[in-house]
This record gives sequence, structure tokens and C-alpha cells, in this order.
Amino acid sequence: GVWQRNATNISSNAVHLTTKNMLSAVTATGNGTIVNRFLGGQNDNSSGSFKGGVRDWRGPVGEVIGFTSQLTAAERRRVHTYLAVKYGITLAGNYLNTAGTNIYTPTAPYNLNIIGIGRDDVEALFQKQSHQDDDTVRIYLNTIAGTNIANGGSFGNDLSYVVQGSDNRRLCTTASAMTEIPASCSSSITSRLEREWKVTRTNMAQNYNMDVRLNACGAPGSVNVADLRFLVDDDGNFGNGGTQCYSDATNPGLFTYSNPTITVNAINSTMIPDNSTRFITIASINTLTPLPIELLFFDAKLNENETVDLSWETASERDNDYFTIDRSVDGINWNYLGTIDGAGTTTIHQSYYLEDINPSLGVNYYRLKQTDFNGDYTYSEIRSVNLINQGEYLIYPNPAEKTVNIYGINTKTDEISILNNLGQQILADKNIISEDRVELNTSMLANGIYYVKISSNQSQQTLKLTVCNK
Repeated sequence: GVWQRNATNISSNAVHLTTKNMLSAVTATGNGTIVNRFLGGQNDNSSGSFKGGVRDWRGPVGEVIGFTSQLTAAERRRVHTYLAVKYGITLAGNYLNTAGTNIYTPTAPYNLNIIGIGRDDVEALFQKQSHQDDDTVRIYLNTIAGTNIANGGSFGNDLSYVVQGSDNRRLCTTASAMTEIPASCSSSITSRLEREWKVTRTNMAQNYNMDVRLNACGAPGSVNVADLRFLVDDDGNFGNGGTQCYSDATNPGLFTYSNPTITVNAINSTMIPDNSTRFITIASINTLTPLPIELLFFDAKLNENETVDLSWETASERDNDYFTIDRSVDGINWNYLGTIDGAGTTTIHQSYYLEDINPSLGVNYYRLKQTDFNGDYTYSEIRSVNLINQGEYLIYPNPAEKTVNIYGINTKTDEISILNNLGQQILADKNIISEDRVELNTSMLANGIYYVKISSNQSQQTLKLTVCNK
């Protein structure tokens, strides 16, 4: 038979992923007589290697569905939609209800973290609340409850749905976010979330609510709901017209706030019309609430005389005492390089610079530490510069938890693959951060030992990686 995970074909000995997934099988003949045991792939022996003869599932199962005959592709898609909405699983293809109506199309970039609520009587679906795996975003009827069944909300119609996906950008403002500000309220908006959502409402008259938990870069302690604006756009470009701006003044009670979570209450069919798709985000009319732009970038570049230029910029600062630059030759052990005073509290764009006049041979790693007047501090992402030596790579952090970075590569020519201890290639999302750094998503990998193979035109290197997701 053919195994599928979230509607994508996989081998029967594929490693089990730690996040929620749906698993299904199609028999080779369709007569129900050829059936694999339930898909496994977790480590089954003490050595930590995959035990090829064992396919038993190890771990929780939320629901098992059996059928007396093989399903068509369209029928399978409806079953997948039911499971995806009920358990918050992201699918690659269209979401279909039992009537065959398309209730969400996951087009890029809004094909990440897809969640939904809905009622479908044929399949006894009555999903009143849903949330991302990391719980940063929720949508729900009535009031969020400890379980779906405890939620007191209700749908008025059968085949009612709200499904939304995001571009998974930051839950604070950034310079790129500020390039799309609607003219209808641009005179007052000073910041907006970088993240956007695509929302499709189908046959649903009820209001619903949305929780958004701000990232630390959103300065969540300073939110004033009177400053917030709920932006609803018709095409996903908030800067070309077609955007409606809703506030607490025009819709009393629209926003509530419990640090660090903003709640948009009673999203109605005027804001997002029934049987339509809209694009949404949250903005502010006050630079101090809730989304101040902090660090725009931090960069390290090797110049002609073999010193390193370190530069960074901020668009606004709050209680910023000073910056510290640290340097490392292994990405683990750090040494102090220099200090630059901050600007305190300001909404004026600031630029900073420090030169490393004596970098080490090989790869040099730099990080920026920002310290407030009260002693609180945060670190930037790591930047690297390769001085003379070529083909040196660093995996950091190692052990990896959720993500791992590969430093010192050439993202234009080098190829990266992850192998398990049997030499089998494992799929992992890759995100190019800069010309010499790639981030790998390891959150889907089972804990254990893996190997990162880096292939260039001149050589091939294999580095050991330990995954320890909590």
C-alpha cells in the first residue's frame, strides 16, 4: 500500500514527526486485503536507531477512521479537511467540506499555521476553537475554554466555517511591515504587525474572536487598546487601497489586552463578509503602543584591509542604555569586543558602528547585546565572517531545539541535507538567512542523532547533529 502523511506520500519506514499529523493508507488493490500495520518510525530500541521490522505506532492517537472501501481523491480530501480543522493540521491543498465546497485555498505565503473553526453535520464536526501548535494565535467562538466541548459558542448554520492561514512573519513591527500602510488610515498609523493572515468565511453569520500573543519585540507591556487598529484588506497588499480600518472607538470592545495577548473581539460579517476571503493584521497609532520597531538589522562584513565592519540600526528605542558586541571563534564561547551607548528613548532612526580591527583567522562570529537602564537585556541573531579559511562550517546550537543554524556556508552553491543514522535523507524546511547562513527547522524531527551533509563544488563535509526537542 501507499502511506500518506498530511496527504503527501511517504515511505512506510519514515520517521514519525513530533507535531500533530494525519496518517492514511491506500491498499495496493483497493480490496482491503493488503494493509500495513499502523505507521511508526519512532526509535524502538535502546541504541536509538530505527528498528526496520517494527511499524508500530508509539505515541498518542486522537482519532482513527476506517472505511469499508477505498476512497476517491475527493473523498480523501474531505476527510483530511475534517481532521485538519479539528486538530489544527496544515494541509498543502484546498480544504473541502462534505458538500465539496472549497473553504480555504492555502496559497503562498498564507499557507502556514492554518487553523479553523466550523460545523459540518454529516461528519459531526463542531469545532468551536482552534489554535496554532505554539499557541501564539487562536480563533474561537464565545469565550476560549479548556476544551472544545466546554466552549459555550454555537454555529447557526450547517457547513459553517472560518479558516485562516498566515505568512508566519514576526508578531511585532518591522521596517518591511511599514512599507504596506493603508492610505485610508495612514495619517495615524505608526506601526503594524509584520504578520498577516488570510481568512475565508463560509456560510457563517456568527461573530468570532482572535487572540494574538505578541513577540518580545512588540514591547507587550505597553499596549493601550485605544491605539490599536484592526486592518482588513481585499487583496493582501495593505498599501494599494481596499483596506478597512476598525478601532475600539468605532466598534466598542473590539480590542482587549492581557499581557502579552491582544484579543480582537466580535469579528463580524461586515468586517469579513460571508462567503469571501479577506486579509488581516493589527496596527497602532502610537509608537509606544504596542509595536515599536527596535533593531532593524545587525550586520558583519569583512572589508578590504581584513578588519570587520559591524553595523546596526534601530527605528525607535525605549530605555536603551547601551549595546555590547561579543565575538566568538566557535559560536559557543564568547569574548567582549566593545560597547556603544544607546539613545535612551527615541522614535528617531539611529545608526551604530563598531570595527573589529583584529579578527581571528577562520570564521568569526558576532552577536549584539542590547541592555536597558533597568539591566534587562536581549541578544541579536549571530552573524559570521569567514577570514581566509574556506569551507569551515558551524552548527549552532548543537544540540538543537526546534531550529539549528549552519554558519559559514555559501548559500548560492552549497547543498545541505540531513541524514538519519541509516544514511536516509530526512526532509527539513530550510530558510536562507544570509549569504553564509541557513536555518533548518528541526521541530519535526524525533530526538536523536543526525548528520548534516554539506556539499560544495570542491568538497563534501558531514557534521554530527543532536536533536533535543523539549
